[in-house]
Amino acid sequence: MSMFLPEQQGQPQSGVVSVTPSSPETTSEDIALMQRVFAAAARNPNLIPADFMAYVFDFIQTQRLEVPIGQVFGFAGFTFVASPLVSTSETTVATAYSDLATVGPTLDGLGDGRYAIFLTNLSAIVSAGQQAYMGASVNGAPASDSFATEVWSSSFSTPTRPFLTTLSGGANSIKAVYRSSGGSTATFKNRQIFAVRYANL
Repeated sequence: MSMFLPEQQGQPQSGVVSVTPSSPETTSEDIALMQRVFAAAARNPNLIPADFMAYVFDFIQTQRLEVPIGQVFGFAGFTFVASPLVSTSETTVATAYSDLATVGPTLDGLGDGRYAIFLTNLSAIVSAGQQAYMGASVNGAPASDSFATEVWSSSFSTPTRPFLTTLSGGANSIKAVYRSSGGSTATFKNRQIFAVRYANL
C-alpha cells in the first residue's frame, strides 16, 4: 500500500498487493505509515487496488462496525410527533367514514418519509355483532378498515392500530375519521394519533 506515497509515485509496482499484516503487533511506526498511506489514497483514489477494496468491504461486513446514524447519508433524524388528545365523548351512526362533532385529531405538516402510524382511542358499540371503527385519512384519501382500530363490544376498550405508510406530498396530513357498521351507535373518546418517521425517501 505504500504505492500511494509521494516517494513511490511513478515507480513500477509488482502488480500484487498484499493486504495481510506481516505481524499481529502494531507499532507507532505502523500507525504513522497507515495514516500517510490513507491520506495519499484519499488524494489518489483511482490508485486504490481492487484487492484492497474487496478486503475493506469484507472487513466491514464481517466485523459489524457501529456507524453513528448521523453519519449515514440522507438521514435527517427520527421524528416522533403526537396529535392533541381529543377527550370529548362523541358518537356516530354513519356507516361511511366521516368526522365527529369535534373533527380529528389531525397531524399536519408531516415531512416526506416512511412512517409508522399509531391510532388509539377509547370506544364502544351499542349493538352486539357490530363494530366501531377509527380510521385514518392520509392526505385526504379515504380511510380503510384494514388500517383502523376496531371494537365489537358495548363495554369501552382502548384499541390501538399501528400501520406503515409512505408520505410524499411535501406537507402531509393524517386525520382521524370514524364509522359504525350496521348503523349502531358508536362512541369514541380519548382519541389520538402518533407518527414516527423511521426512514427518509
